[in-house]
This record gives sequence, C-alpha cells and structure tokens, in this order.
Amino acid sequence: MSDGRVKGVVAMNGFYWFALSGSQMTLLPLLLTDPTGLALSATSVGKVYMGMSLVQVMCNPTLAKFADKMGKEKAILFGCALISSSMATLPFCTDTNHVAATLGLWSLGSTMLSTAPVAYVSDVVHAEKRAQGIALLRTAGDVGFLLGAA
Repeated sequence: MSDGRVKGVVAMNGFYWFALSGSQMTLLPLLLTDPTGLALSATSVGKVYMGMSLVQVMCNPTLAKFADKMGKEKAILFGCALISSSMATLPFCTDTNHVAATLGLWSLGSTMLSTAPVAYVSDVVHAEKRAQGIALLRTAGDVGFLLGAA
C-alpha cells in the first residue's frame, strides 16, 4: 500500500476513530451527566446514543448516494467538517435541544466517515489488493479506537 492517497485516508481514519472513542465514547457521557450542566440520567444518555444511531441508520443510504455523486474525497471532508464543528460547539450547548441538534450533525458526519473512506479505498486500490487496502483502513481505525479511549 505505497499509494499516497491510501496512506492519507488510512491516517485520517485512524485519527477519526481516535477522536471518536476519546470524545464520543469517553467524554460525551461525562458532559451529558455533569451535575452542573445537563445532568442527564443514565437512561437519557442511552437515549442520546440511540438517537445518534438512528440518525446514522436512517441517513446512511442517502449519504452514500451523496458520496457517490459528489465524490468520496468531498464526502470525507464534509464528514470531517461536520464532526469537527459539532465537537467544537458541543461544550457551549446549554439545553437539550441544542445538544440534540449538535449530536445530530455529529451523527451525519460519522455516517459519512463510516462509508466514504471504504468506498474511496475500494476505488483507488487495484482489485487484487482491495481486501488488503480495506483491512489496513480498518486496522488503523481499530488502533485509533484503542488509543483514543485510553
């Protein structure tokens, strides 16, 4: 996998999963349950994660079409922009409506970054090495996920 395009997407995917596990899996529950902030119950936090998953399930087919039509590179950048702006905005949300809107945008960005990098690697890697390219992408994501949660 010496192609620079693949290396860039693999690195981005590793950093994405690093940020996801550190922020969404570790810090978000703390932010949502902070007694001086939103003070959500454990049940409400579960509903937040359910809502984020629902957004991803419902929007995945549409955003996959968007990635195919507009281009995988643009879809990756769009997903990164949505997640970054959501992460930057979330600490300033003061009520559940703002949090819901912000996490909805975060979920849309996550949807883009679940589909577009795999499609991109599939497009740029030769057929005989496609499985290796996708495995490398997944491995970078898994390593990022492990390190981000630490």
